[in-house]
Amino acid sequence: MAGRSNSATRWTFRPGRHSPSEDRCRCSTYRTTRRRVGLPGRPTESVRSFWAVSADFLPWPAGLIVAYDVRRRLLRARLQREGASEDATVTGVGPTNFSVNRAPQWVIRYRYVDSRGRIHTGKSEYLSPEEAQEWKEGDVGHVRYDRQRPAQNVWFGRSIPRES
Repeated sequence: MAGRSNSATRWTFRPGRHSPSEDRCRCSTYRTTRRRVGLPGRPTESVRSFWAVSADFLPWPAGLIVAYDVRRRLLRARLQREGASEDATVTGVGPTNFSVNRAPQWVIRYRYVDSRGRIHTGKSEYLSPEEAQEWKEGDVGHVRYDRQRPAQNVWFGRSIPRES
């Protein structure tokens, strides 16, 4: 039965390409002129495909964020355990574009000199405004860095990390 369907789609014919009786159609005409049209209120195949494909990619951003966080935590643990300790001078304290519960998070920017005499810079993890405002430019805090790659460092602030 051309033009009638109980499923989510129906078949229609281009104008002038169907028989006068809707119930009868030559098979050759039906095969060459049919096109699929979505019924009102029901998703078409392309909409269903879009959501199926996007559902495969939605976990990626969350996975990247989790991977970054895990990597940063492992670095912090390793440097606390076996990193070289050094004093760092605060070069700036300020808010970032990141906020938690609508409270902007702050970072402390600092500079330190490694055991070879090279100057490196870094920034702390996100801090609450109260924690960050305890610091001002010129204050001295503690940092741990990787002896092999001194640019990898972690800010410890006023707490002195366990010596290696």
